[in-house]
Amino acid sequence: MPSRDVVLRFLVVLTVAGSIARIAGVYEVDRREKSSSETVAVNLRNLDERVELLADQVRRLSAQFLSHLNARER
Repeated sequence: MPSRDVVLRFLVVLTVAGSIARIAGVYEVDRREKSSSETVAVNLRNLDERVELLADQVRRLSAQFLSHLNARER
């Protein structure tokens, strides 16, 4: 069971880090370009897509890890 707690904490940390990176990215893009609202919206969509891809990868890896862990416990 402690391994599952570790995985859960790891996922929470990655989620928080992804959110911080997203906010920082939006701020940096806006600061650099002094963007119009359309440019900011496009950049935000691109960031959303990247965060979703990373979240999907984390979900897949955690599922693989848990299934491997469960198989090893049997």
